[in-house]
Amino acid sequence: FSAMRVWPILAPLAATSILEVPLVFTGPHAVAVRNDSEILAPLTLWSTGNSGHEMPSGWFQEPPEEVALWDYRDILYTTELRVGPGPSKVLHVMIDTGSSNLWLKSELVPTAEVMGDVDAHVTYGMGVVYGKEAQTRMCLAALCVGKQPFVLALKIEGMGRNSELFDGILGMAFPQMLDVGTRTFFEDLGSGFNNLGFGLVLRGLQSGPSFLTLGEVPELIRDAEKKASTKSVTLDVHGFETRKQAELGEHGPFLFWFVAMELCVRVGGDDSSTLLKLNGYGIVDSGTSLLLLPMPAYKQAMWALTFGQKVRAFHHGLVDCESQLNPLVFHFPGREGDLFLTLSTSDLLLPTPSTWHGRKVCKIGISPLEDDGEGQTLPHMILGDVFMRKVTSIFDLNHATVTLVPQKAEDAAWQL
Repeated sequence: FSAMRVWPILAPLAATSILEVPLVFTGPHAVAVRNDSEILAPLTLWSTGNSGHEMPSGWFQEPPEEVALWDYRDILYTTELRVGPGPSKVLHVMIDTGSSNLWLKSELVPTAEVMGDVDAHVTYGMGVVYGKEAQTRMCLAALCVGKQPFVLALKIEGMGRNSELFDGILGMAFPQMLDVGTRTFFEDLGSGFNNLGFGLVLRGLQSGPSFLTLGEVPELIRDAEKKASTKSVTLDVHGFETRKQAELGEHGPFLFWFVAMELCVRVGGDDSSTLLKLNGYGIVDSGTSLLLLPMPAYKQAMWALTFGQKVRAFHHGLVDCESQLNPLVFHFPGREGDLFLTLSTSDLLLPTPSTWHGRKVCKIGISPLEDDGEGQTLPHMILGDVFMRKVTSIFDLNHATVTLVPQKAEDAAWQL
């Protein structure tokens, strides 16, 4: 399943499934309630999960607030969103850095205030949501917005049974893709902070807990570096140009978390053994499970990764689970230095229920991007969960940056 928002000629993405996620509070931390443009009295939340208590002034800025994620098949993630005035209702929403809208199923939000008779719809890589513009009170962890605009979903098409596994989608990209309102939910949450950011720690079932972090961006970066004992690299987000804009030299708007990168496959450890080198841009997208490449690049990457191996079904990228792939190296040019991050065989091979002559079959965690209906795909890559499990990703809407903190120092190299 992919929840990435479709934009001009962005193609549909592959389908998988959903994760369910409860909240875990640690504290004490600062919290606030926002009502339109006013910040109400700050509260404090304690680690036992007790209700908040008023405090006279000031904010606790560290450690960041953590929202724990329960992993389901290492694919996609949801979190608990408390919705409605008075006794709030807990809904499970999918967190998606590949889109911006927030929508909820109408039958689960009966007290929402519908804003006139304004129709709204959101088109994703897989499926369309139709509804009305509405608003209500919403809380993520200890942070609340008094009147949050959202799409009240009346009809969902094209998502199949996947839509039964979550109550809505929480978009975490830029406001230029909004169909309802002018500010994203995270922008509204940030009204009581100097520079509220969020981080995603997606670790996989075998590597520890996954969670969402909320807090001041510098504190999020420092906390992630301390926990991983590694350095970070901060990447500038680039505008998303159509082919026509690119040909004319025009700059596109900030839509996705779109960063410059290079992708290499090497047989050995030096440049002379490079089998493949792809230059371009990648979208850091929590709503996609795999690494997605345009079809020509996908074919080249599959050839390079499996050089010398027997591929059982080339189009689906199936190999024996005992296969050894060539390493996949990501190069990210940052503001103060470059990061090189390596994905090994254990990172890229995903178990399947299939067998071949009694041997277990694994899928390589890469899939092709479909074309746009005219035989073309956009020249970019999508960095889904297979990649994001290797780093802590910290997103800064105000300054349009993504900061990556490698999970393990031995998988990364830095160059000033």
